[in-house]
Amino acid sequence: MSEKPILFSGEMVRAIRQGKKTQTRRVIKLDDHDMWELQDLSRDPLLMDGEGGTFTKEGWVATFEHLELGETYHNARSPFGGPGDALWVRETWGVGAWLNNTKPSEILERTKGMFPWVYYREDEWACDAGRLWRPSIHMPRWASRLQLEVVDVRVRKGGGISWEWMVDFEVSE
Repeated sequence: MSEKPILFSGEMVRAIRQGKKTQTRRVIKLDDHDMWELQDLSRDPLLMDGEGGTFTKEGWVATFEHLELGETYHNARSPFGGPGDALWVRETWGVGAWLNNTKPSEILERTKGMFPWVYYREDEWACDAGRLWRPSIHMPRWASRLQLEVVDVRVRKGGGISWEWMVDFEVSE
């Protein structure tokens, strides 16, 4: 089992904590992405179930065709691992005001091995008074409070996704 970080907005963190969010979707990024097309999943001989690809230790198995060259590409790696792996959530966070000017990598050393009090922006009781909120991208593993298990990985065609879904899952243009 491997652990990987994943960024979530405050709204998504709230939904996870309330049990309203049980899945997430991420865009597959291929080089020269506008020249590749995901083939019809139901006809792909590499797919076992026609439901969005098969996950192997090498990554997702799905067929992409290059629109100009006619080449095919069958493997797209998931940066978030596969079933059985864990994702630790990065969210907006902070520590006591006396540590405001301390780099995240130095906080544990400065607290002399004692675990520092970590605040999370999405907690109802969190206030801004004297607190420096740190961006989620800078959250170290030790400060994360949420760990999610990957139970399934699938590839889906973007054209089959509704505008409402994209708004719900914060997909940008």
